Amino acid sequence: MIVNLLTEDKFDAYDDFINSQPDSLFFQTSKYQKLLSIILGIDISTIVVEKEGNIVGALPLMGKDGDIGRVYNSLPFYGSNGGIIAIDDEVRNIIVDYYYKLLAEPNVAIGMVSTNPLSQVKKDILNCDIVEDRNCQVTTISGISSSDELMTKFHYKTRNMIRKSEKMGVSFEVDNTAMPFLYNTHRLNMEAIGGIAKPKIFFDNIDKIYKPGVDYKIWVAKLDSKPISAILLFYYKNIIEYYTPVVDAEFRNLQSNSFLIYQAMLDGTLNGYKYWNWGGTWKSQTNLYRFKSRFGAKDHSYKYYINVVNKDVFKSTKSLLLDKYSYFFTIPFDKIESPSI
Repeated sequence: MIVNLLTEDKFDAYDDFINSQPDSLFFQTSKYQKLLSIILGIDISTIVVEKEGNIVGALPLMGKDGDIGRVYNSLPFYGSNGGIIAIDDEVRNIIVDYYYKLLAEPNVAIGMVSTNPLSQVKKDILNCDIVEDRNCQVTTISGISSSDELMTKFHYKTRNMIRKSEKMGVSFEVDNTAMPFLYNTHRLNMEAIGGIAKPKIFFDNIDKIYKPGVDYKIWVAKLDSKPISAILLFYYKNIIEYYTPVVDAEFRNLQSNSFLIYQAMLDGTLNGYKYWNWGGTWKSQTNLYRFKSRFGAKDHSYKYYINVVNKDVFKSTKSLLLDKYSYFFTIPFDKIESPSI
């Protein structure tokens, strides 16, 4: 078997392998990594194993250089899941050995692997310095044949929010030209809570990588023809990825995003999708966790395996790590000696 880093001439073969795996996620595809490469200005460092000319294993991986050295993530950018995909334990071990060799190279500071919450393979085979337990929420939407049947999966308060939007005259449509509204509202929403917004370059490049109406859809809620909320969803195999929800603060009380989610879920189940992946949620995010749970979401655990090669990282500062390693996970900030600086 041959192990190496993924090159562009192997993208098609790589995606054929990823797509053939029952638990694969859209984050693990070359398209998503190409998008991250563009917006973050970094190269793809994905590890692949070939046997007799066929790819049989991979670890999606990207690296970023900075003041304390190189940081590897599988994967960076807002909790994107990577993890090892392999046909058997032998291939898995080859990938792990190669990953450790990358971490042993000069000027490497950190390696982080985020596992796949939907994977049936739960082997903890990575030796590391820090393990973080994470939680993802997923709603199963397969086997539903009507709007009434879908509604029965929801908490009664969620059903009431959906009906409130309908009674107030909120309408919906899929409008893949609504990217400017999506970005501008997302930026305002993040500013209001002191969060870090996804960069404009991300939204500007989605349609350069993905096909609108097939790979992604922008669901838009309107009141009197005015957009008041929207959701960016990605579609991959039998999974709908709940990626970026936004709402005009003036109309937040209309619960239009709940209405949009319901409509998009109904469309998804009627078109053969099985899972609605809400993504990671901290248990401390009580309101957000409850919001997703009331749509019938169930918990799926996953892990962050963190190798700290350069121990000076612990003497760094939160501001430096956020500035020099934007959109990358480094270490939990409570592990820094002066986390408030």
